[in-house]
Amino acid sequence: MTSGKWERTKSLFEAALEQGGSQWEEFLDRACPDDDEVRKEALRLLRERDRLETEFLEPPGKQTLLDRAARSLASDPPARCPGEVLAERYVVEREIGRGGSGVVYLARDRQLHSRPVVVKFLHAGWEEHARLKARFLLEIEALSRIRHSGVVGVLDVGQAPDGRSFLVMEYVEGATLRSLLEEGTVALPQATGIVDMVGEALDAAHQCGILHRDLKPENIMLEPAGAGRTIVKLIDFGIAKVQYEEPGTQTETVTILGTVRYVAPEQLMGRSEPRSDIYALGVVCYEMLTGRRPFEPETPFQLYEMQRAGKVTPPSRLRKDLPKRADHAILRALSFRPENRQSSAREFAAEFRRGRERKLPPFRKWVRAGVVSAALFLTAAAGWRWTQGGWGSYEHVIQTVGGRNPEDAGFQKRLDLVERAVYNQERTGIDAIRLLSGDQGFYYHKLTRAQAYSAMRNGWSAAATLRSAQGAASLDIDLTPASHRYGLNVFLNPSGRQVVQLTATIADAIDGPRYEIEGPQDAYHDYHLIFDPGTREARLLVDGVERLRGYHGHSEYLEGWGVVFGTALYRSEKAETLFKRVRFEIAEPRL
Repeated sequence: MTSGKWERTKSLFEAALEQGGSQWEEFLDRACPDDDEVRKEALRLLRERDRLETEFLEPPGKQTLLDRAARSLASDPPARCPGEVLAERYVVEREIGRGGSGVVYLARDRQLHSRPVVVKFLHAGWEEHARLKARFLLEIEALSRIRHSGVVGVLDVGQAPDGRSFLVMEYVEGATLRSLLEEGTVALPQATGIVDMVGEALDAAHQCGILHRDLKPENIMLEPAGAGRTIVKLIDFGIAKVQYEEPGTQTETVTILGTVRYVAPEQLMGRSEPRSDIYALGVVCYEMLTGRRPFEPETPFQLYEMQRAGKVTPPSRLRKDLPKRADHAILRALSFRPENRQSSAREFAAEFRRGRERKLPPFRKWVRAGVVSAALFLTAAAGWRWTQGGWGSYEHVIQTVGGRNPEDAGFQKRLDLVERAVYNQERTGIDAIRLLSGDQGFYYHKLTRAQAYSAMRNGWSAAATLRSAQGAASLDIDLTPASHRYGLNVFLNPSGRQVVQLTATIADAIDGPRYEIEGPQDAYHDYHLIFDPGTREARLLVDGVERLRGYHGHSEYLEGWGVVFGTALYRSEKAETLFKRVRFEIAEPRL
């Protein structure tokens, strides 16, 4: 939607608020008969505002639908009785929490020395609600797909004697970050550690195609680990999105989920992506350091307008011991546009850690410290310049995973290309995208000058999980300063086996070293191309095993596209390739 259309949508929205809810559609039809897109978007915003204000932002003392549901649930007798045994091993002890749709119990696993576990049920009678049950199943899938110490682990699933499904998770003995914030702001070293661990856990979830979508202090657990250490764990993936679309839809319609004040702008507009979680982590970091959130809106629409205006008080103005350089990382995470945020949660954590370190002492102190200290200072300064390449900071990772639209990760579409979502075998979510072309088509992500030069100086790796159905799949790294293009193609040979080829020549014939892959033709394989800046050569790993080495790329058709992946005709009427992930990573400088 263009800025002009958005302004018209906003005006219609504000004018429609003066009408009763039952008159919205009639009013919009009269006020905007010539633009269906603007009319539909205004109506969607009105309905979302009505729902969100009811659920989240109703003034205290006013009974909302959510209040009534909570009172009704609270008055129900406990669904499970102390001492009840589930699946012949989990002994229920007591209820430890309730949410909008579920209830959680502490239990003991008598098969594992009575280890404490958490058992989660949907509320009695709510399991028949299709939408709630689907979300419960998504939570089970989301947690079972993530293998990381910073994410609460799934231990088991089962059914109680009354037929109700339950989820068994590890028990985290600690307190939430919210309880820590109630005591005041968080010390800088502790806040940095929390951001580091949350960043790693989110990154692991995103690598599996899982979005949390409700990151907030209440869903971050702090578990004492002895010797003054704390382990951070993410909980409550109950509204996590295993990336998927509804069958037969061209665009995704998403109900806004999550606690509104931590929700990214694109989530308010019905879309979410990994950088939406980075935005939420930025809000959490801001709150840990300052004791307040960057925005305090009265309505979701007002929040969206505040986010778009971007007028955030730098946290260093609210906290004197915070270096101003730390502002950059936080304010970047709070960017209105996802592409302006860090490329990963791990990158945000690293950038914040670097930024919060105190500035070097004034130069006169180095002089007083003597020649040795001055030499160390100059060495450090030179190392910084060498590390940065004189170009400034840059994103080290570019990637698109799962069934997400590559354009959400900053890729652009080129030539004849159509994208479709692909369900997993259980049809519980989408784990790949299908690229279709009548000729050739690709997505590309151009690199900045800093990225391109650093990649060639420090090394890079390009990885993809894919399978070719018709024609050829391609993954290319086309960097202007390289004077070479490095690319691989995957296609089916006449016997039906998948073949991977590293492109060495194009002009007379497309050729290069090949490797024929064993196994069925419809299997996905992991391809990993690793460039060594010392030898200027690349090697190829297939499913984790090195298959080709000594690859020098080729010097034909260099156009500086950056990271490129797509599909093209090759002994076929059409081109069709399925991608589960594409990742390009620039190596850290070698010190």
